Amino acid sequence: MAFLRVAPSPAAIDQAMALVPPEDRVVVSGRHWYWLPVAGVSDSQLPVEAVKAVLGEMAMRTLGTLQRISTEFAG
Repeated sequence: MAFLRVAPSPAAIDQAMALVPPEDRVVVSGRHWYWLPVAGVSDSQLPVEAVKAVLGEMAMRTLGTLQRISTEFAG
């Protein structure tokens, strides 16, 4: 998942989606980029830097990291 600094325009979303390999799954919702690389993050052909160039500044975190953060702060 990526947390975007600003919500991308529909045109930027279209540009970013054009970069997504057919085997990966992506949804953009507001300031969030949900990415499920079917073969795993390190084996995906998604050009992450190109996506960042289109969508702008973002912080990407894996599901495991988000779960650890949630557990730590949820008590």
